[in-house]
Amino acid sequence: MPNTALPNINQGKGVSKNVEKTIEEQLAELRGRVESLEEEIAQLKEEKKKLNKKLNKKNKKIKKMKEGEEELQRANNRNLNLLNQANKTVQELRGVIASHK
Repeated sequence: MPNTALPNINQGKGVSKNVEKTIEEQLAELRGRVESLEEEIAQLKEEKKKLNKKLNKKNKKIKKMKEGEEELQRANNRNLNLLNQANKTVQELRGVIASHK
């Protein structure tokens, strides 16, 4: 179907059909490109969605690892405090034993 919205600049010169055909061909080519780009955009959106899911999973793992590291650090601190208390107690006991000799 010819595009009647476009002015026919070659009217009466015998090439108007060729111009219309060329315009229609160009429009068809552009529509094809648009379709192709829309498909590519849809694929990229899907890929982005998948990558975001993977990223979220990895971020959750990292968060758990950090929480685990923090818990480990707290446990190490508790153990160091207990060790320091035990060393103080040992020193006190050595002092008591030495004073009773």
